[in-house]
Amino acid sequence: MSNTISMMVTSSTTQMLTTLAHILKKGQDHAKSREIDEANFLNMRLSPDMFNLIKQVQTACDLSARGAARLAGADMPSFPDEETTFDELIKRVNDTLAFAQAQDNDAMDKDPMSIVTLETPRGNLEFPKMAYMSNFLLPNIYFHTSMAYALLRHGGVELGKLDFLAGGRMPGG
Repeated sequence: MSNTISMMVTSSTTQMLTTLAHILKKGQDHAKSREIDEANFLNMRLSPDMFNLIKQVQTACDLSARGAARLAGADMPSFPDEETTFDELIKRVNDTLAFAQAQDNDAMDKDPMSIVTLETPRGNLEFPKMAYMSNFLLPNIYFHTSMAYALLRHGGVELGKLDFLAGGRMPGG
């Protein structure tokens, strides 16, 4: 069985977005149980020049949705960055997951060496589809999800490796 682009993108985005929703819920529960204003967590940064928790989640979502759309040749979704609560972030994650999972797998898998163009402020980047997925898209999704995990963990939320790897669920169960 070969790993197709669609299988790898769908499984990775499902895992990471499920993880994001799970750790955000744990962060929300932690804040409520300790009567801490959730804004304290949502605005946390690991370093002054890094994104806060809100922007880490928004970025992981944007990468997941736009990456799946880009690979499928579909219209790019637009999610306004308006979230200010855990509930709003969890909704964005769930909406992103539904969007990413709805993309056309056959279109994603068609011609894995065709060029994907990514417009950036520093100029366009061009990748073969497979390289875009494996060298840019998935590492970025994992990075921003990891940063969200690290921020919540740093804030005292009880999170462990299983929370990151399996969204709190035992694999296969």
